[in-house]
Amino acid sequence: MIGKPLAYDTIEAVRARLVDVNPVFGHVGELARFGCTDHSGPHGDPAMLADVPLTTAVLNYFQTDAISRSSPTMAACIAARSAPALAAE
Repeated sequence: MIGKPLAYDTIEAVRARLVDVNPVFGHVGELARFGCTDHSGPHGDPAMLADVPLTTAVLNYFQTDAISRSSPTMAACIAARSAPALAAE
């Protein structure tokens, strides 16, 4: 169509070239598992670990960006979310 020959004549040749460039293309249909292979736990003094539960550092997740912080609608939503629930009478 563009008047230039391709370096590959078959789909198999294209796939072989892809594998040459990056071996991950040779594993079509497979999901590679990556991650930690060391399951021995934390190193160092175990006494340095606290029994205090983890807490979030972000107190107001819904207003972590400038657009949400400047939105009157978001401010009203946060106020409604933060207000104590009224007891049903």
